Amino acid sequence: MARLDKSYSSPDSNNEDVVTQLLPANSYKIHEAGLEFFSERKVELYTEMHLQVEHPETKKVVDFKGVVVGCTGNKQQGYQVSLAYTNITKEVQFALYEMYWAQM
Repeated sequence: MARLDKSYSSPDSNNEDVVTQLLPANSYKIHEAGLEFFSERKVELYTEMHLQVEHPETKKVVDFKGVVVGCTGNKQQGYQVSLAYTNITKEVQFALYEMYWAQM
């Protein structure tokens, strides 16, 4: 069962149950089924995260949810977190695929 990591970032001002993490442009790598990003903290497997990613060119922010499927690294160098998309809308999926193909 996935759990929501509420300690990762500050709560959304509109809904305290939703925690979002903004990933600025060029701080993540998109894949077809998910994305990877750097974290200074270890994130446990199967943790549900609410993320926002910023488009590198348009600066438009895309909001979606995912679950952590991998986290490798150490305290000294940081962690590479792999996240699989969960429950995303067609519009968000299209925007993420657009970003995916732009970085190819």
